Amino acid sequence: IGYYVSVDSGTDDLIVSNPQLQLSEVKSWDARVEYFWGGFGDNVAVSFFYKEIADPIESIILRDASNFGGGGDALFRTFFNNENQATLQGFEVEARKNLGLFGFEFGEYLSIGGNVTYIDATVKRSEAELSRAAPFFAVKPGDPERFDEYEEERRLFNQPEWTANLDFNFDQPDWGT
Repeated sequence: IGYYVSVDSGTDDLIVSNPQLQLSEVKSWDARVEYFWGGFGDNVAVSFFYKEIADPIESIILRDASNFGGGGDALFRTFFNNENQATLQGFEVEARKNLGLFGFEFGEYLSIGGNVTYIDATVKRSEAELSRAAPFFAVKPGDPERFDEYEEERRLFNQPEWTANLDFNFDQPDWGT
């Protein structure tokens, strides 16, 4: 919660904390259907989810007013609570198959699995975000209008539309692994 400045190692962005952040309340509804077969944990599953997030924590890039030089050094990233509720909904498909079907005994200890998830994550733009947009997209008098309205909703910060995972597992109970 305290004030700190750090550097994001992946992007070299300056990150400044925000001691006014509050926890976001999350309501989550999930449904899952699974089917297992065989003696080695083969399965397939489908899940559906819906989540409501009150005051979601989001990232914003600001300009350091005390840095008159401009450029990348004048920008920093911080976080804030968006006053609007975010919603996430989607589905996941998951499967796992034991490799004992290939006829070698050691294959019974190996399995391959994976999942694919679709996420529709939206949030309304805050009043501050909407009010900052108009001057940014302003045009000179007499120029053709290139911007008529900022969309009120957008994708929730740092939420992918699709994710996929693939895994390879070894499970040998006699060895304790």
